Amino acid sequence: FLSGSYLDQRSIWESDATQFKRYNFRSNISAEITDRLTAEVNVGGIVKDLHTPVAATPGLIINGIRRSLPTYRAFANGNPNYYGMNSIGANVLAEMDDDYSGAIDDLEKELVASGSINYKIPGVEGLSAKAFYSYKFENRDLSSYRKRYELYTYDATDESYAPTVLQNPTALNKSNRNIVQTVFQGSLSYGRTFANKHNVK
Repeated sequence: FLSGSYLDQRSIWESDATQFKRYNFRSNISAEITDRLTAEVNVGGIVKDLHTPVAATPGLIINGIRRSLPTYRAFANGNPNYYGMNSIGANVLAEMDDDYSGAIDDLEKELVASGSINYKIPGVEGLSAKAFYSYKFENRDLSSYRKRYELYTYDATDESYAPTVLQNPTALNKSNRNIVQTVFQGSLSYGRTFANKHNVK
């Protein structure tokens, strides 16, 4: 058995700055090597890759849209070179712009593999030995880049744009986590039916 899938999900933001990709696969293989020996191998893996504006935490941008008064322009004086300050002291377009305000890159990888062999011991009907081993590896590489940026208020008296600085100072945070887990088990099992009605396990 072998299967795999791929997901490419885009954002609802106008900037299309949030992108999520996922790859996963799974394989299950069983084999009867001899009349007494069987083996099984299972392997599965997943990769999740997320790129999103640093401010695009769940609900933050949506709440900003809901709370912003429609009388405030997205751009100061309608000039697309200057993101304007709105009624809540923010600008959702600037927050959606990962090149302007920063971004988060979150890459997660996971691999899970297991294998087992089962041997029917000769000379004792119903007796078998089994060995099982599993391996799990997880890795997460997280990068958060919060850029210093400005929002502007237009002053018609002298036709100037007064900046307000946000996310000051610029900050870059990186983290990497690796987790490895292994399990080994060995066992003996016995199962037999006597006189077609007595089960012993």
